[in-house]
Amino acid sequence: MSANDNWTPTDLVKWITEDFRNSDLPQPHRYEAELLVCKALNISRIDIYLQFDKPSTQQERSDLKALVRRRKKREPMGYILGEWEFYGINFLVGPGVLIPRSETECLIGIALELIDQRQTGDTKRILEIGTGSGAIPLALALNRVNLNILSVEISSKALSFARQNMLAYQTELSNLNSRIDLVQGCVFSLFKEIAYFDLIITNPPYIKIDEIDQLQAEVKYFEPKMALDGGVDGLDFYRAISQNLCSLLKSGGHLIFEHGFDQKLAIKKILEENKLLDFTDAYLDLNRVDRVMVYKKAGE
Repeated sequence: MSANDNWTPTDLVKWITEDFRNSDLPQPHRYEAELLVCKALNISRIDIYLQFDKPSTQQERSDLKALVRRRKKREPMGYILGEWEFYGINFLVGPGVLIPRSETECLIGIALELIDQRQTGDTKRILEIGTGSGAIPLALALNRVNLNILSVEISSKALSFARQNMLAYQTELSNLNSRIDLVQGCVFSLFKEIAYFDLIITNPPYIKIDEIDQLQAEVKYFEPKMALDGGVDGLDFYRAISQNLCSLLKSGGHLIFEHGFDQKLAIKKILEENKLLDFTDAYLDLNRVDRVMVYKKAGE
């Protein structure tokens, strides 16, 4: 890219797309090129084409080159942009926090249906485990009224992002009469045995420890392993759920969680040992892959 050329936004997108295509970067090349151009030029995606003939400045091109270099080192787009969209909501993300995945959006839709089933006018109490950026509790609280969500996260880095994201939406949460409380620590050692929650929801770590090095470079080199490592067989967290969390659910309350594409039968076998939990249903994500399971505590 010559410093003297009149590079327009569309020229820049075309250049980056071709550069990414000739590298080992995964798709979608053009979409990522558009996002980087928007970041460097401080414009929206539609502005790329509305301002198709507006030359970029030398400083903008220099900033863009720096972003492209970061991406070619396989740094996740979310970290480069400093934010990522999940369930129509923009979340601040960065090193130390897992970037919200689109497949987790099905977890939100199912949880909202369960919340609606228990709609009595009273505030629903929800426990969310491993909040990360705060994507799950915010998506729930911004889409339903009268929710009281307790979100637990063991990582201080992740919790700092969650706090920033909660602050960004405080006005909206107040208007919906919903509240999210963030607590740092291990959920299995924080609570006494008391039936309190209408819903427990989690997207836990479920990758087998020896498979982490087989993941995309963006994940294995940049994102926190704590949020991925599910132990030798990927099922450590589900065993802990079965042994420790049922007592926190109200009678008739629901447990809902995400899992790996090939873990459904193994998890069902683990949870069958807990006689207070009844299997309700299993769901596919948008890619038609097994992704979410729901259990109900006996009593209603």
